[in-house]
Amino acid sequence: MRCSCLQVINSGSTIGAVNFPNLELPMSDSSHRVLNIHRNVPGVLRDINNIFANLDANIRAQLLGTTNNIGYLIVDLNKEISNEVKAEIKRLGSNLRTRILY
Repeated sequence: MRCSCLQVINSGSTIGAVNFPNLELPMSDSSHRVLNIHRNVPGVLRDINNIFANLDANIRAQLLGTTNNIGYLIVDLNKEISNEVKAEIKRLGSNLRTRILY
C-alpha cells in the first residue's frame, strides 16, 4: 500500500509512506492540527511544546515518529493559533516544514 496524497493533505497521515515515519492520528472536529517535519535532534519536542504552552494552547493529542534523520510530528491543539505557531516553529533551527490544518 502506498501513501495517498489526499491522506497527507486532509489529515497529515503518512501510513504507507516510503522513507518517512508512518503516522496516523484520527481527526477531531474541535481541534486545530499542526504538522511539523524537523531534523531528528534532541530537544525538538520540548521546544515545540514550549511554543504551544507559551501561547496558552492545550495539546489534545500528539504523535511523533522519527527516522535516523527526520522527525514527523502531528499535534492537535484546543485552539487556533496558526500564524503564531508557524512563526515560532519556523525560527527553530531544527524546523524543515510546518503546516496547519483546520
